[in-house]
Amino acid sequence: MSMKKEDRYAQYQKKLIHSQAFQNLSTPGHKILAYVKMQLLIKNIGTKKKPNFVCINPKEVQILYGSLNKSPWFMSNSAITRGIDQLLHKGLIKVVEQGGRAKGHASIFSTSDDYLKWKKGDPPVSVRRPYSKRGFCLQTPTKK
Repeated sequence: MSMKKEDRYAQYQKKLIHSQAFQNLSTPGHKILAYVKMQLLIKNIGTKKKPNFVCINPKEVQILYGSLNKSPWFMSNSAITRGIDQLLHKGLIKVVEQGGRAKGHASIFSTSDDYLKWKKGDPPVSVRRPYSKRGFCLQTPTKK
């Protein structure tokens, strides 16, 4: 089944909508969750000039800052980071592969059912690992 770009939608399950984790999300969290759900359902199998969007269901998705800065999302980089951290904190997504090793190496996320266990006031379900500090300028001097 092929679908036009403007006909995309995000599908939520009933248990997700009624969960405390979903109800306690802020606006950036809701926007990024909708973006992730839409990325899980749609993929372009055509060319740039003649796109052909097909409904699929991959297990992994990249959350690209560049596409969330543009229409229809219009999110700042700090709002995107806050939203991703919220989704990780509440167990709605999880990190499959941590990005940041080289230029263009983006983090890969997947959806998770850990949000069913989350209640207000609970500690984070998962957090992003801090990026590794590499390079000769970032090393602390050793004591002799």
